[in-house]
Amino acid sequence: MGRVAVGTIERMTGWIGRVADWLAEISVVSLLVLTAIVTIGVTMRYVFNNALTWADEVASYSLLAMVFFGLAHTLHADAHIRIDFFLNRFPRPARDLTTLVAYAIGILFAAFLILACWARFENFWVRHTTSFTDLRTPLYLPAIPLLIGSAMFFLMMLAKALQHLAGMVLRARSRAA
Repeated sequence: MGRVAVGTIERMTGWIGRVADWLAEISVVSLLVLTAIVTIGVTMRYVFNNALTWADEVASYSLLAMVFFGLAHTLHADAHIRIDFFLNRFPRPARDLTTLVAYAIGILFAAFLILACWARFENFWVRHTTSFTDLRTPLYLPAIPLLIGSAMFFLMMLAKALQHLAGMVLRARSRAA
């Protein structure tokens, strides 16, 4: 793996990282919307004895957007949960291989996640499915953040795997030289 390939991987990871950061900002807005809706809903229900019929639905959509838009950013920031206590006890080559296998499993998971989200989106679109609340929200709309978030998660997982693989190759070459 040459310097050109490593540079390409770094640029790709940087681009995906910038998009992930932008989605994370949308995720924060979703959290604020979620907080406001729940607060207004609780206030209306318990203070004014007038429940908002749409609050739970919109809060759920905000929660989905928050989670899925945050996936790629969390991976980019190395903030996903992993057990470094055991991993750090392995020698470097075993750590590298274990990390690469974890990325491969993550890529498979992200691919299945995209397929599942696409199946939901397509089902909602083709059947013109709407929510049962007064809003009658076309359900393909809240499925869009799931598609975008899972696709970005897949791309980030792939970029991180390639970045790790490039590092492994460069370390092996430097040891051989």
